[in-house]
Amino acid sequence: MRYWVHIDNQVQGPFDKEKLASTPGFTVASMAYPEAPAGSEPAAWKAASAYPELLSALTPSPSPAPAPAPAPAPSRPAPAESPLALTMRGSLVGDPAFDAPLPKAPEAVKPFPVSTGTLAPAETAAPVPAPAPAQPDQRLAQLRLKLGQLGTELAAVAETQTQLAGKLAGAVKELKELAGE
Repeated sequence: MRYWVHIDNQVQGPFDKEKLASTPGFTVASMAYPEAPAGSEPAAWKAASAYPELLSALTPSPSPAPAPAPAPAPSRPAPAESPLALTMRGSLVGDPAFDAPLPKAPEAVKPFPVSTGTLAPAETAAPVPAPAPAQPDQRLAQLRLKLGQLGTELAAVAETQTQLAGKLAGAVKELKELAGE
């Protein structure tokens, strides 16, 4: 199949898919249009990467790379003998040298004398009186008063609504009687 391509704001072609790879300026992002046989429905312009045959022609098949040789194992240096390891075996190489004299040991702490007598119960303190109840906040009292007033008004509205609903039902009944139903 042959393709028309759009490169550098120009339509060029038609090219065979093998020759497109060597066409200067042609990439997988270039727009391509397949040449339609006579009488067939034309295709739309698409990126070259949308056509698998163009994509395979543009991307060279990877040559099998030789397997990398395994890295040589790092040679480990002989472990150094640490003074700790030597003392564990019981053969310390050399005693450390001390230049300064050792600090004096602290004086022995004298133990606290313990009484062998009986223990007396601890004296209990007088109970702390509970704080007097605080005076109610004036704002809270005002809110409670307002809430009570609104509750009363709501009850009055509900009563009025019930009365009006009764009057409406009576009026509907009278209208039906007048209409002869």
